[in-house]
Amino acid sequence: MKATKLATFFGRMSRLMIRFDVDDLDGFSFRDFFGVKGDEDDLKRKGTFVSVYVTDNSLEQDYFIDAVKKNLNYPSIYKYPNPYTEEEGELMYIIRITNDEE
Repeated sequence: MKATKLATFFGRMSRLMIRFDVDDLDGFSFRDFFGVKGDEDDLKRKGTFVSVYVTDNSLEQDYFIDAVKKNLNYPSIYKYPNPYTEEEGELMYIIRITNDEE
């Protein structure tokens, strides 16, 4: 992934006040690290991941999906209910960030 496209993506998330975190996983599963439960949550992961927190069927979700399509080249993306809140409809997307060489 080119640095300029990644910077544009993060800039857009910041300007739109969409919550996100960037984490390096080295041998952790999504269940261990993020506390999610779902498909592929027990696979051990290695790499850099960004987690994005949005409300389902909201304008912020539309902006997020648009930013992914425009700035990230076909990333590996996973969608889970947000494990950090009890509210219905809150989602967490996890995106794997890769180098151009990968």
